[in-house]
Amino acid sequence: MQISFDNTLPPPATSVTVHVPAEAKVYLAGNPTNQTGETRVFTTDALPAGATWGDYRVVAEIERDGQVVTLEKTLDVAAGGTYELSFDFSTAETRVAAR
Repeated sequence: MQISFDNTLPPPATSVTVHVPAEAKVYLAGNPTNQTGETRVFTTDALPAGATWGDYRVVAEIERDGQVVTLEKTLDVAAGGTYELSFDFSTAETRVAAR
């Protein structure tokens, strides 16, 4: 009789939750996302255990009075981590995007 143990663990799930106005567009690491609503949860297992992604960029934008307003945040993401970001477009930190 032969017993084989597979010590390989699947990569841990890493998630980023983003709170935005329902009409906002959200971009993760420069890529547009398809989710809608005020709370959006993005999960991946593509980041191997022990790995990190520094300066992970999350951008949210809305249209206000015919102009695109953009907010951006960056974070360092570690495999298996859970992160939460909120974008408040009612504050003075909003700016009109130059496109």
